[in-house]
Amino acid sequence: MRQVALAFCVLAVFGLGLAQDKKPDAPSPITKPAIQQRLQYLQAGREQALANLNAFNGAIQECQYWLGQIDAAEKAAAEKPKPDPGPSDAQPAEPKPKEMAPIDPTPAKAAKAKLPQRK
Repeated sequence: MRQVALAFCVLAVFGLGLAQDKKPDAPSPITKPAIQQRLQYLQAGREQALANLNAFNGAIQECQYWLGQIDAAEKAAAEKPKPDPGPSDAQPAEPKPKEMAPIDPTPAKAAKAKLPQRK
């Protein structure tokens, strides 16, 4: 029992000392500066929340727009008559490669002849 009382006394003494070490510039929760600080914090949070809400609304509108574009394209494709594919064994013809003009080596020989020779 004595140990409990002693512990209580020690705690009370140190507790009072800690309470006196409290920073004087820190406002208590019910002072005008503390309430003003809290109000500024809440207003900044509200502005951020509104900005986030506007960003979400813009993203939702963009998704709705693109879904509408896809739906319109699918509807147009469904209404368009499909051409008859013809016989299934017909292979599409491969395109022929373009023919290149032949290279005339004569101008190159003439250019070599005009070069000065080394000594």
